[in-house]
Amino acid sequence: VTPIPGDRNLAERWTSEGRQAEHQSNRAEALRDYQEAMKADPTYYEAGLALGLAAIDAKDYPTALDALGQALTVQANSADARYAFAWVLGRRGYHQDAANELVKLLSAHPREVRARLLLGNFYADNLGQPKLAREQYVKALELIAPQSSQAATIRAWLDQHP
Repeated sequence: VTPIPGDRNLAERWTSEGRQAEHQSNRAEALRDYQEAMKADPTYYEAGLALGLAAIDAKDYPTALDALGQALTVQANSADARYAFAWVLGRRGYHQDAANELVKLLSAHPREVRARLLLGNFYADNLGQPKLAREQYVKALELIAPQSSQAATIRAWLDQHP
């Protein structure tokens, strides 16, 4: 279903109010404001992403999946929305679907380290595919600083899983 553009000015206003509510640690108001923004203009990517991320913070994963899915309908190549969508799928136990989303993300953004690490984790911990995990971790190592704590953790995993 292709969303129909709505009132962008109203959506921007609701999104701005949602951000203010978030800064004031008023999660419920922020969620409500972002939902109103989505109602005002379902094609406003920023509102969908903001609602999705706020819903993740509230552990409202069904709302997060809906909002992030809508954001991806508007901007299919959004690394932020696709990563968050995959993360929520993983939290809901849909590990293969999450991995598929991360593969899509990496086809458009091959240097996304966080996606490589999360995909490696899904392969290693949830999907029983250590070879594919190794591939992702090796590629991640090529992209991060050698002295980082993440690099040390990855190298330790690689040493334990030859």
